[in-house]
Amino acid sequence: MAIPMSSLRFSRPVFWLLFLLMFSCFDRQIDPVPVLTFQANKVLFCNLESYCSNPVSSSIFIGIPTGNGTYLMQSGLISLSSSDPSVAETDGYNIITKKTGECTITAIQRAAPGYNAEGRKSYKLIVLPKLDALPELSWYQEQFRDVYVPFYQGAGDSIVNPIINSIPPGQKITYSSSDAGVASVSAEGLVKCHNVGQATIKAELMEKPGVNRYAYASYKVIVDPTPVITFSEGNSYTCTMGSSETFANTWTTSIPAGGPVGVFLDTYFASIDFFGEIREIRKPGKTLVYFVQEAKHGVNARGVGIYELTILPPKPTLEFVQGAEYTCSTITGGCKNEVSYSYWGLFDYKDHISYASSDETIATVSDEGIVNPIRAGEVTITATLAEVPDKFQECTGSYSLTVIDYPIPVLELSYCWGGCSVTCQLGNNSYVCEMDIVSDVPQGGAIVYSCSDPSVATIDSVTGVITPIKIGHAMITATQLEVPGVNGAASKTMPLNIY
Repeated sequence: MAIPMSSLRFSRPVFWLLFLLMFSCFDRQIDPVPVLTFQANKVLFCNLESYCSNPVSSSIFIGIPTGNGTYLMQSGLISLSSSDPSVAETDGYNIITKKTGECTITAIQRAAPGYNAEGRKSYKLIVLPKLDALPELSWYQEQFRDVYVPFYQGAGDSIVNPIINSIPPGQKITYSSSDAGVASVSAEGLVKCHNVGQATIKAELMEKPGVNRYAYASYKVIVDPTPVITFSEGNSYTCTMGSSETFANTWTTSIPAGGPVGVFLDTYFASIDFFGEIREIRKPGKTLVYFVQEAKHGVNARGVGIYELTILPPKPTLEFVQGAEYTCSTITGGCKNEVSYSYWGLFDYKDHISYASSDETIATVSDEGIVNPIRAGEVTITATLAEVPDKFQECTGSYSLTVIDYPIPVLELSYCWGGCSVTCQLGNNSYVCEMDIVSDVPQGGAIVYSCSDPSVATIDSVTGVITPIKIGHAMITATQLEVPGVNGAASKTMPLNIY
C-alpha cells in the first residue's frame, strides 16, 4: 500500500539532519585497501633456534626518497603479530620461534588517510623441532679444495692436509681415497702418492642424532710422473784445482718437454753453468750439486737429480832445472838438479819435498836433494811432495842420473868470470864480437856454440864469432862435448844483447 508523501511529516531538525547526512555520503572519498602478499602465502615451516623469514609485500607502497637510501613513507607501515606468542613471537618485523606448535602470523598495513585503508594478510606458521648441527668441514690447506685447484704431486710425495674443525665429543673424521693405488690416506689424513693418476680424498663426519648431521669435504690429487735426471759422469764427480782440463758432468731428463731445469750448489766451492760445465773452481772440498726440474702441471712433477762433487787441491808437476837427464861426477863430488817451482806457492812448501835414489850403491841423495855420487852407473832420483791438506795433492817427479868417474868441466867466458853477458854493436866492424869460452878441462872434448834466435844474431859453432843481424836479445850457449874417460859434457848459457 502506497503511503502518500503528504502523510510523511518530519520535524524541522530531523529534516536538516537527514539532509546533511546525505550530502556527506556523496562528498566523502574512499581509500583503497592494499593487497598484502607473503613469499609463502599459506603455510611456513620453521625449526626451533633457526632463522625464520617470510617477506611480505604490499600493492600500495608510496614513499618520498630522502636521498640517503630511505623513504619518507606516505602509505601505511606494515607490522607483524602472532596469534600465540608462546609458539612464536614477533617484534613487529621479525619472527622468533619459541617452541614447537602452530600459530597464525598476521601482517597489518596501517591505514594512511588519502593513501590506503587498513590491509591484513595471515598465514599459518608451523614450528618444527630443532635441527642437529650441520658442520662445515675445513681443510688445513683450505685453498686446495676441489672447487678451487687440485694438488699436483709426484709419486713418493706426501700431503699434510687434515680436517681442522673441532669435532663433537665421541665423533671422528673418517678419511678415504677413491683410488688408493694412486694416493692413499691414513686415519690422520696424511696422504701418500704412489702412482701416476687422479684420486679424490674424502673426509666424512657421520650423523649422530641430537648432535650433528652428516657432513663431508673432499679435494682432488693429481699425481704427475716424476722426471729422472741422470748425469754423464755418474752420481759422483771429481775435478782438480789449477788443472787446464775442462770439467763437466752434463745432465739429461726423462721428460724433456717438462718444466724448466735449474742448477744449485754451494758457490763457496765452485760455479757451474746450466749445462753442467764447472766454470770456476774456488776451494777444495766436497759439495752436492742439485739439478731441479720444476713441476709442469699435467706433464711432470718436480724432479731432482743430485751428484757429489769432489774438488781436489792442485797437483803440481815436479820438474827439474837441469832437465830430465843429469850427469854427476865422482871427481867433482856433490851435485844438485834443483826442483823447478813452477806452480805458484809451491816454494813455500819445499820442506815437504823428500828425495830418494833408486840405487844407493851408485848415488845417494840428501833431504835437500844434493846428490853424493859413489861409483859410475845410472840411477833414478825421485822427488816427492807430500800432501798439504787443502793446498796440494801428493805428487812426484824424477830424473835420470848418470854417474861418471871422470870430471865434468866448468866453462867460463875468458874475459869475464861470474854472471856476465855478451854485448855486440850492430854495424860496428871495428872489433870482433865473439864468445870465447875456456874450460878447466882443456884436454877434453871440443866446444861448440849456438844462438837461440838466429834472426837477432848468428854464431860460428867452432870459433864463437858472433854476427849481429838486428837489435835485440838472444841466448848464446857453449857446450863442451863429452870424451868418455876424459870429461863429461858441460854447457854454459849467457845472454846476448845487440844494440
